[in-house]
Amino acid sequence: MVRSLKARILIGFLLLIAMLLVAEAMTVYKYVNLNISAQDMIGNNYRSIEASQRMLEVVDEEETAVLSSINGSIHESYMQLNRADSAFYGAFTIASNNITEPDEDRYILAIKTAYAEYRNEWQKLFMTGFRRPDFDWSFYENIHRQYLLVKDAIESHMRLNHNGMYRKAAKMQNDSRQAIMPGIISNVAVLIIALVLYFFIYIFFIRPVDQLAEAVKNYSPRQGRLQFSPIAEDEIRKLAGQIQNLIDKQVIHTRAEEQASNGTK
Repeated sequence: MVRSLKARILIGFLLLIAMLLVAEAMTVYKYVNLNISAQDMIGNNYRSIEASQRMLEVVDEEETAVLSSINGSIHESYMQLNRADSAFYGAFTIASNNITEPDEDRYILAIKTAYAEYRNEWQKLFMTGFRRPDFDWSFYENIHRQYLLVKDAIESHMRLNHNGMYRKAAKMQNDSRQAIMPGIISNVAVLIIALVLYFFIYIFFIRPVDQLAEAVKNYSPRQGRLQFSPIAEDEIRKLAGQIQNLIDKQVIHTRAEEQASNGTK
């Protein structure tokens, strides 16, 4: 058992500092990990959404090019379709290399299959449809049907990543609450330890000092000894003992003077 009052107070403050350091370290650690994971998760979903948005823009451009070719701009429209086709596969590559959601590879495969059929249909238009003397609108109907299927597949992929982003945002909100919990716990712990520390300081220091001061104030030579009983073996007891020694010496000295005075008479 620690008997030194100074050591008790020092241990109390060291314990308080240690708990604060541990709580702050846990808070910083969780916050850093949460920040890194948030950037990764949201970034991956955002890249997939951007890729889906780009694919939608490209198929819209291709649909416009198909209609322009039917209206007579065959060569320019074909060149535009080829450029759009390259852009589509560029965006598709980004999406296919950034799979982060459950079953996302199935959505990617659906886009790939639907677009391959859509591409095959508009290529048929240029390879076969424009070579006929009378334009067969069934070519465009097939193209438009596949165009709608491609858009639906891309939009499904986009919704998947949108939902994933919202779900992860909700998870991050919950994780952020958990990240600040050590800080809240540390504040509560500081309050509790401060109260406990105050209790010990009061019990082992303030009250004994008050009692010692009151005992010295009320001391009478008839008592012989101080009316003071410390509860611990600490500096307060030592101080009381030294005061008692001083009183005893004073009593001995007084008696000696009285005896000397009586002897001279």
